[in-house]
Amino acid sequence: MGIEWIPSVPELSLQLELPLSFLDALSRTLLLVHTVPAMVLDSPYPQIVGSPWALLVTSLVRSLSIPEISLHFTKSWLY
Repeated sequence: MGIEWIPSVPELSLQLELPLSFLDALSRTLLLVHTVPAMVLDSPYPQIVGSPWALLVTSLVRSLSIPEISLHFTKSWLY
């Protein structure tokens, strides 16, 4: 068992990158459209529910970080 057992990484190509980038864009869009507004609007604090900044910051944290960590952070911040 050595390094020869590690599979090779395929070369970058349009046929590989285009479907993956489309899937990434679709998953981020669904996350931002369905998950984040519900989290902000379900907050018991009226200042957060009415704040566009809360929606913006929560969207940024959720889209750029690890989902489990950001879910804990945003839920503890919103509630």
